[in-house]
Amino acid sequence: HIICGAGPLTCELAARFEERYRIPIIHGYGLSETTCYSCFLELELSPEEHRHWMLDFGFPSIGAPIPQNEMAIHDAQGNPLPEGERGEIVIRGWNVMKGYDANPSANEEAFAHGWFRSGDEGFFVRSPNGVPYFFITGRIKELIIRGGVNIAPLEIDEVLARAPGVKAGIAVGFEHDLYGEEVGALVIPAEGASEEAILNYCRQHLPFHKCPKVVLFAESLPVTSTGKYQRNRVKHLFQAWRSVQFQKVPEHGGR
Repeated sequence: HIICGAGPLTCELAARFEERYRIPIIHGYGLSETTCYSCFLELELSPEEHRHWMLDFGFPSIGAPIPQNEMAIHDAQGNPLPEGERGEIVIRGWNVMKGYDANPSANEEAFAHGWFRSGDEGFFVRSPNGVPYFFITGRIKELIIRGGVNIAPLEIDEVLARAPGVKAGIAVGFEHDLYGEEVGALVIPAEGASEEAILNYCRQHLPFHKCPKVVLFAESLPVTSTGKYQRNRVKHLFQAWRSVQFQKVPEHGGR
């Protein structure tokens, strides 16, 4: 087995890795505030069960909560959400820190409603025997809110990873006069790549409201010291399209 954590994993990458190396990925999740890990995908799963939880829900499962640790999904008011509904991942248990040192305001925000608030959006699905398996869909602060609809950038990243001519790419929400935010994509192109070919591929695999309306090429993507994408650092690159009213178009159309 190989453990994966610290950054987002797409279904497409998980499938390619496991097919090539024949090594199951043990996907997990946690934060420094929760002593690194709060949940794991179990080692004991059959190959069929492993594939089900890794590939059948749009996001690879981060597994079930570890012992002495509870996880749930809450809305913005701290109310628990039912199975399948997206909200904030919250955690409590023996592995959760007592608080930030000498920072009462941060503690008040982080521990609202008696749980530690992760800042990550996700959902859970119960197995036939009632075990909740969790999924992370992205950072709440990175959600693209287009016309009042929340869009997880990781869903778009997954499609971009398969698009022709894309070495790597990320979805970016940029300011837009009509919808508040609109969807763009920043891509490291392979030789011969074209913006229109990438847009056409996205149009075939995403609903219009999630589809990037603009593709920009770059030599690199901004990341933190731990390899996490910094989408907010590149929002300004899309300012020229702030007032453009994009129309739903056929596969080979334009704006």
